[in-house]
Amino acid sequence: MRRLPLLLSLGVLLLSTACPPKPGAVCQSPKTSCGSECVDETTDPRNCGGCGQACASGQSCVAGACSCGATDVACGSLCVDPKADPTNCGGCGQACLSGAYCDGGSCACETGASCDGRCVDLQSDHDNCGSCGSPCGASDVCFGGHCQAACPADGGAAGTIQDCGGSCVDTSSAPLNCGGCGKACGAGQICSAGSCGCGAGLGACGPDGGCVDVTSNPQNCGACGSACPSFESCSAGHCVGGPALFAACYHSGLLVPLAADGGAPLAPWPVVAPSPVDGGLPVPANPISLVFTDPKTLWLLDSGNGQVDVLDLTTWPPTPKVSIGTGGPDYPNQILLCGGKVVVVVSGNDSIETIDPATYAVGAISFGTPSASTNPYLAACDGAHTLYVTDSSAQVVHAVDLSTGTVTATLAVPDGGPGVSPDPSGIGVAAAPGGPEVLVTLEYLANYCPSGAPADVLVLPPSLGSVAATIDPGASCVNAGFLSVSPGGGLAVESCGGYYGSCTGGNGTGTLALIDVATGLVSGLVTVPLGAPSVSAFLGDGRIAVADSASGSVALLEPDGGGVSAVAACPAGPDGGPGEFVGAVVAGP
Repeated sequence: MRRLPLLLSLGVLLLSTACPPKPGAVCQSPKTSCGSECVDETTDPRNCGGCGQACASGQSCVAGACSCGATDVACGSLCVDPKADPTNCGGCGQACLSGAYCDGGSCACETGASCDGRCVDLQSDHDNCGSCGSPCGASDVCFGGHCQAACPADGGAAGTIQDCGGSCVDTSSAPLNCGGCGKACGAGQICSAGSCGCGAGLGACGPDGGCVDVTSNPQNCGACGSACPSFESCSAGHCVGGPALFAACYHSGLLVPLAADGGAPLAPWPVVAPSPVDGGLPVPANPISLVFTDPKTLWLLDSGNGQVDVLDLTTWPPTPKVSIGTGGPDYPNQILLCGGKVVVVVSGNDSIETIDPATYAVGAISFGTPSASTNPYLAACDGAHTLYVTDSSAQVVHAVDLSTGTVTATLAVPDGGPGVSPDPSGIGVAAAPGGPEVLVTLEYLANYCPSGAPADVLVLPPSLGSVAATIDPGASCVNAGFLSVSPGGGLAVESCGGYYGSCTGGNGTGTLALIDVATGLVSGLVTVPLGAPSVSAFLGDGRIAVADSASGSVALLEPDGGGVSAVAACPAGPDGGPGEFVGAVVAGP
């Protein structure tokens, strides 16, 4: 009998039919109704201070007003730094002239001086030779700040001095005559070797090739055209200030960005695909897994609709780019990256699917046959092109070479004994002192109110030749469906779901088993205020975020025993309805 994936099974128990809020729904304060959504007009950049009042790109909504970063101002649809932007120097629309740059909010000439509102080189300008307002005669030229009969024949770099309207200019370095007479560089550009360009920290991203400070411009952060997401600012050429993590609400289909302090900087977004892959009417998504393919592209696995939605986070709300089918609603369970491909584990049709992130081309690798289903569950990548997959019904672990599309090894897990079902579930690849190890959680799941053996962790070699060791997480770690490994590979976290909220003896808390990979020992058992902890993610500040498959909360575990807190990620009431739970969490880019 096929077993449903864990989160889906819990969702079935909840029997929730909650949908996104309808127009006219009564929203809980401080939110108000805007069309079909409940939004906070004090923080939502799409409805800042009122419904439909969208902030410009790069702006955030603070206290109901659109605002840019601490040093930026809003100029039209852009946030700019008036102290450095040559097209808005000192204020919006105040562009510097050719040959000038913006320094502290004032235009300054690259060379020479400003005479009658334009940058001139007093050493060569015919009308301002040596000083402003000192012209040479009609038949003379200016060279070296003095009027004379002709320009030198061998001056400049390899004879680059030219007579440009009575001015003897070096066309290898003159921004108004760069590479030839009359070839002026754009605002803020400099001339080097006869070519226009921008100085350090600047890029030719502005109008007419003008220079923009790519160290602070959110529309061109680090490089021209590299826009930060709308909730981030640009600092030192990097986008900063975005959410610490994203949570996905399974029943209401909401994507929720959470700030580093646990607050929600932006209103939750109801996941909307460009169009359902089956051509039917759009229905609420049931997000079950998330993965970033780059800092601005989030892939969301929609379990209920059996599709993958690709979201562009350059703006908020996200721009849906494409939806990709996973063979129908056959319980797609997880999405991850491996070998340069996006991989989807599809429990219902006994396969994994691979997606090329550039072309969206889909391939498939099957584990079962029409007469013998296997139920692939979760997967982990070795950092190259080998994917390890737990197969719960067949009670085996597979190694798959994604470069060839073949299953290279299969290991049957040890028999749990009478009345015990040693179903492999959570899996991760860790960096042990002796080399990589594959860690697999044995779920021992008879039902959702367990009373049996603890959820052991198997330690396997990459070849899957045999079981190298078994880690006992302790008697309190039961009903464990998920395991994750830190980016450095030295810490593994086993989520022990415990007694699900509706079970007799359940107390609304779960346990995390922290495993030291170097020693192979459980370094700590942490109680978290979640009914059933499931998927976890390692955040950039060292914290661990854990989703709750029994509520709409996320637990945040501080590093080095700094404490545990819970954040209500998925809204209740008209936004989410009873029985909502967190389907997935992923660290911010």
